[in-house]
Amino acid sequence: MTEQGCSVHSYTSRKQAYEERATNAVILEIQGSPETMLNLSSKKPTTMRIEKRLKELAESSDVFFTGPFTSESILMHRLVFKENYFTEFSFTEQLTADSTDWYYARVVQTNGSLAWSSPIWVGQD
Repeated sequence: MTEQGCSVHSYTSRKQAYEERATNAVILEIQGSPETMLNLSSKKPTTMRIEKRLKELAESSDVFFTGPFTSESILMHRLVFKENYFTEFSFTEQLTADSTDWYYARVVQTNGSLAWSSPIWVGQD
């Protein structure tokens, strides 16, 4: 990985995939202008090159098929800006010597979907 790019090797196949869920994802945090070009190249199952400007991905997702419909495909998701995926908070509580408490974070995303963490158990040693 460099400031100019990175290389990712990933295997995804629809054949014999567990529960027919043959997805792999690569999530990138990119800094750039709307004119920044994202270049994606693939060697298998076919050689292809995809170029998208960040401003295009800010407007909508895009799907690219490696052959006729139902063949392997690549989905480039619409950009999610940092203010829509990052938050911080802090919480302070006084524990008693004999208590064990648990907490979880539950959030409502800007699109209305919910997200939550697993319980976090807190107690005295």
